[in-house]
Amino acid sequence: MKLSFSQISSFLEQYFWIVFFLGFLLGIFFPEYGKNGIFVLNGILFVILFLVFFRIDTSEVLRQVKKPILLIYLTILFLIVFPVAVFLISEKFFPDFALALLLISAVPPGVSTPVLTDFVKGNIPLSLAILVIQHLVLPFTLPPLFFLLSGVHVEIPLMDMFQRLVILIFLPILAAEICKKIFPPMFSKTIRTHGKSINIIFLFFLFYFVAAPYSEYFFRDFSGIWKQLLLLFPLFLIFHCFGYFSYFWGNFSDKVTVSISKTYMNNGIAIVLAANFFPPEVVFFAVLSEFPWILMMFPFRWIVERTKEKLNKN
Repeated sequence: MKLSFSQISSFLEQYFWIVFFLGFLLGIFFPEYGKNGIFVLNGILFVILFLVFFRIDTSEVLRQVKKPILLIYLTILFLIVFPVAVFLISEKFFPDFALALLLISAVPPGVSTPVLTDFVKGNIPLSLAILVIQHLVLPFTLPPLFFLLSGVHVEIPLMDMFQRLVILIFLPILAAEICKKIFPPMFSKTIRTHGKSINIIFLFFLFYFVAAPYSEYFFRDFSGIWKQLLLLFPLFLIFHCFGYFSYFWGNFSDKVTVSISKTYMNNGIAIVLAANFFPPEVVFFAVLSEFPWILMMFPFRWIVERTKEKLNKN
């Protein structure tokens, strides 16, 4: 039976989490092609974000930035208040994981959160605004947070963070705006129709290159993985709920967007910081957080779709 591109796109969009997880598993068990793929990783992120930004109105992002009170409120809540609460609770009940839990709860949204927001038809401009603001603020929040709570000195160069934002956010936006003006209508129509499914394929490779450099961690203490995963999956559920209800006055789409922004953190930053400033067990915990990062999107999207159906009926 011959499958059309539309059927393949539909399949990919319905079962995207399987594609993501397969890429991640291949990176763990067959890492040889991805251990030195940092430049490939940045290129993939560039293309993924270009495809997202091509399909949105950039002026909407500026409109979101003009709501500073909301962005300031979410930044303080997500980068200061919530991490402090997570650390204090975990220090009492899960002291062995307190530092690791503080780390993954104190980093900003992942660069690919606008893509995940697109999967649930959320507010992409709001997602992008939260992403940029919280990355810019991170060098001023995370180091004092760790020093005051744990005595650990963490350094995040501001210029490195800004350079990363330019390469992975502002350049894809600029490229998308230029291409909107010079590419023919047929190209624009194709991107708008199939951009999401094309991104799923690129995300398969993204997760492969994310997992490959850290594959050895999964074979050091295989039996200890389950204990940490049993902690991580409920934690991601708490992240979802906290993010959703933190914007309690917003509409459903905006609350879903904020929930994604809080839950799907920048694991890359967390892993790099863990490798530079913390013991190996914190690095491993940060790497393991990729599992719920990938798998939780499936039940979350199912809940979002069912909730939208009920809202539309009422």
